[in-house]
Amino acid sequence: EELLLFCAVSQSGGTYNVITSPDGITWTGRANLGTNLITVCWSADLGIFCAVGQDTTASIYTSSDGITWSANKADELYTVLNSVAWSSALGVFCAVGGISDTLSEHTIFFSYDGDAWYNGASLYPGIIEWNDIAWSDEINLFCAVSPVSAKQTIITAP
Repeated sequence: EELLLFCAVSQSGGTYNVITSPDGITWTGRANLGTNLITVCWSADLGIFCAVGQDTTASIYTSSDGITWSANKADELYTVLNSVAWSSALGVFCAVGGISDTLSEHTIFFSYDGDAWYNGASLYPGIIEWNDIAWSDEINLFCAVSPVSAKQTIITAP
């Protein structure tokens, strides 16, 4: 079911870093989660937004309405996450990120419900930074890119 609501996120520092709009013209500040959020995506299947960012206490947040948000506090998620995508075909979120002070290779995570997240870094050992991930319904494929100069990498995975 669709929520019929746009949601945008930003880095902290202002009054709000989560805003919503019913039409893309009029925006309402909804929350300041106290973290630097980078991006947000919507899962119509689960009826939730999933936002990711850069923080030492939580990097993944979920919301069913864009107003009330829950932080994911799994220990291994204290990292820098740059992007998140939802695959309706696979029923999974995939989030990717970069280097943190404590976790050098925990940079790919996946979740079937937005609450329990699993470390997928072992699938691509040695890649310590991912900039972006996208899902294509047309070809049923995730595509992620890594900018690390010695290991510039593009991966695809069903």
